[in-house]
Amino acid sequence: FPMRAEVLPGNVSEPSTLIGAVARLSRSASSGDAKPTVAVDAGVASEENLEWLRSEGYHWISVDRGSMPPAPEGPPDAEAETAAGLGAKAWHLEKEGGEARLYVAGEGRKRKEDSILALQRKRFEAGLAKLHEGLSIKGRMKRRDRILESVGRLKEKHSKVARHYAVEVVGDDRGANAVAVRFKRGRRRAEADEASGSCVLRTSRTGWGAEAILRAYWRLSDIEATFRSLKSELGPGTVFHQLDRRIGSHLLIAALAYHPAHLVRTRLKAQGIHSGWTSIRERMRSWVRITTTLRRTDGVPVASRQDSNPGAEQALISRAAGVEPGIRRSRFALDA
Repeated sequence: FPMRAEVLPGNVSEPSTLIGAVARLSRSASSGDAKPTVAVDAGVASEENLEWLRSEGYHWISVDRGSMPPAPEGPPDAEAETAAGLGAKAWHLEKEGGEARLYVAGEGRKRKEDSILALQRKRFEAGLAKLHEGLSIKGRMKRRDRILESVGRLKEKHSKVARHYAVEVVGDDRGANAVAVRFKRGRRRAEADEASGSCVLRTSRTGWGAEAILRAYWRLSDIEATFRSLKSELGPGTVFHQLDRRIGSHLLIAALAYHPAHLVRTRLKAQGIHSGWTSIRERMRSWVRITTTLRRTDGVPVASRQDSNPGAEQALISRAAGVEPGIRRSRFALDA
């Protein structure tokens, strides 16, 4: 559940926000509490931040921002399953500088990264094909230097996959115009496919087992899901306020709205139901309360309110959330 709601300055380097956030959260903790282990996203896990955490007595877990080593051989040291039923395997690597390191390969992460790679490769290849096809179309760009600039822009735009290709712009006899744009897939493409879904975790918790490290880092997924829910399912949308206090109030209302929604999801997860809030609402939307308003002979308006009959799935979700389903009726007089 969210602990704080704050408005931070915009256009600020993300790693620079960590120290202030940890310090503010620490001030809200009880003085006798042990310092927590900080799970740090790769975008925030700069060496300066990790050194600050170490100097302040915090343990930490983060993704290694260095190059990926080859996949370890042999059986994994630990196998775990996410709440969504997706498996992950972990291998201990050699300790370095008083840190434990873990090579992790996960099904969920692989599906996500494979999808991203496939989309970027499709767009990169389509961009190169468009440049090549334009060489035979009247009025389209043909100068070789201009084509090279366009290829460079494509590489910059799709930098994640551009290094997986060897691209050649073939010039005519004079070299002024291009006659072909060719590409072939290099060995880095196969290496990227093999490493897809894998990462290396590093942590100061050298005494923890592989599964404990893995599950602690997975807590970041809950935080990311919270932000997605706040920005989409609970619908704060674009904030048009101008004053900080109004912006803060807007975001606070969204954070407060998240608490009952997350309470329902927490109870459902305990019963093996891992749906998102949007899915839950969609599945429950036909179970409604109907209000019928009538007027008595003496002119006093009265209302009759009754629940519709819940379906089997709706009753299951309702019970898992702690609400016994049923058909509730009530009648009451309205103010004239």
